[in-house]
Amino acid sequence: PTPVEPVTYEAAESTFHSGRYGDAAQLFTRYTESHPENPWVYYMLGISDWKAGQLQPASEAFDRALELDSTHQKSLLNSGRVLLEMNRSKEALARIESALALEPTSSEGLRLLGRVRYQLGQTEEAIDAYHRALALDDHDVWAMNNLGLIYIEQDQPVEALPPLSRAVEIRGNSPVFQNNLGTALERSGLFVECDTNDALTG
Repeated sequence: PTPVEPVTYEAAESTFHSGRYGDAAQLFTRYTESHPENPWVYYMLGISDWKAGQLQPASEAFDRALELDSTHQKSLLNSGRVLLEMNRSKEALARIESALALEPTSSEGLRLLGRVRYQLGQTEEAIDAYHRALALDDHDVWAMNNLGLIYIEQDQPVEALPPLSRAVEIRGNSPVFQNNLGTALERSGLFVECDTNDALTG
């Protein structure tokens, strides 16, 4: 049989950056066979699997990265994301809290903490986490969006307006942000006000 060409990290990474995530996962899997002690390679395998929609393999790859290096913050955060998508909220919380213990001023970590707290039904804690994320990064549009969504879902559309307006101001080409702001405006009854005196323009 023809010998299999060894996979280089550069080839796997290039495949990932080209958006061919399933192919990248296969290449990183082969690369781990010759580099089984490298947590970063398992992290990249996990990201590739996740972006390819393969949640269970992604979770296992992140687990392996963390077995090799329990302080690998990117693996902690992104395994938290995957566990959230798998509705394994308590496990996700443990990963995200471990990441925040390593870097308490991570706005990304606090945004994920907001997501998991809300998924666990801890609304006030979720709102607090999003506010803390925004205090660290006032351009974190996803923290603004997620905070606004909580207020909409809690029937507090007026409170949703400032974060959603700011998200649209920063990233006006996002249909998601525009749609959520429109929902908040409609539910707060401010479309009429906007039509009559342009109070919300500019």
